[in-house]
Amino acid sequence: MLFRSGLIIGFLYFFIFYIIFYFFYKKRELSPTFSFVSFFKKNCWILVFLLPLIAGMIYGYMDIIPFMTRGEKLNGVGSFSNPFNFQSLVSSLLPLTTVKGAPFYGTDISMRNMYFGLLPLLFFIYAIVAPKNRLQKFFMGTGLFFLLLSMGGIFNFIKFHLFPLMGYVRMPGEFMLFTVFSFILVSGFVLDDFINSKKEHQNESLSRLLTILKFLLIA
Repeated sequence: MLFRSGLIIGFLYFFIFYIIFYFFYKKRELSPTFSFVSFFKKNCWILVFLLPLIAGMIYGYMDIIPFMTRGEKLNGVGSFSNPFNFQSLVSSLLPLTTVKGAPFYGTDISMRNMYFGLLPLLFFIYAIVAPKNRLQKFFMGTGLFFLLLSMGGIFNFIKFHLFPLMGYVRMPGEFMLFTVFSFILVSGFVLDDFINSKKEHQNESLSRLLTILKFLLIA
């Protein structure tokens, strides 16, 4: 497989998940008048624009694949290296702690970080317990899915045997990119509601979170 195969395979999974979600979302929203043919026609323009954009990359990949020496599928789950592990979760709050202590983290420095900001983190924590719409639930579930894919240990065994193409991913920590992206979107919904709220007392819980953020920044 190609260098950074985890990002390519992760994008395929993310794209397929979203297409499936979007299909059923529209089917439920337009239930009486929904038509698969109409849905396909309205959204096929995305493929029309996407294919020319990636044609050059695909052609280039096909040209260099015969010269790649790391294109074989891994023989076993023990071959996976550099996951995002439980110790690295501290990076969501204190990102600079991951630049030292390699024996403690046990993974490459580029695979240890999931920091996406203190403010989005606080709103994400609130989003866990707050009511969520279907789109928030989708990104929450997708983020958790890729978080498990990025971890090592028993998760390597599960994904190696259950999910296609995972045998080509040598550094599962690359999947953390999709987790961070999904969690930012989840927190963004809550942040948008907070900004657009007309009555401050309706967001007492969020106000307390912002107070905590102030103390964290002072610390």
